[in-house]
Amino acid sequence: MPKNEVLSQKLEVMWRQVVCSMYAAPLAERNVVLQGDLNRLIDEFAEYSVENGGDPGTSIGVAMNEINAQSRELLTEVSAAKTEEEVECTGRLLEAAVGLYKCLEAHYVRNFALKNGTNGD
Repeated sequence: MPKNEVLSQKLEVMWRQVVCSMYAAPLAERNVVLQGDLNRLIDEFAEYSVENGGDPGTSIGVAMNEINAQSRELLTEVSAAKTEEEVECTGRLLEAAVGLYKCLEAHYVRNFALKNGTNGD
């Protein structure tokens, strides 16, 4: 099953975006370069979700949870790294994942959690 994740392709950091239905079933996916205005990228992801028959609140909530889980895994990898190159490569992905998670969380709280009466948890 595809999942949202931050990955490295050549020299770019990418975000695999997965559109989900209201019931969290994956409907579509794409990779986008993770750079520039992250808030704009998240707005575009919400639009992409709607265009593909997905639920933007669910898609962003699922992305937030999956990116958070990946950031924890990356932190473990950085801690276990044996070489400076491993630290730099994994650290770059970790930094991107944490930044993306923070923006996803803020977007979710601002656009969905407050309307649904939840805290975004």
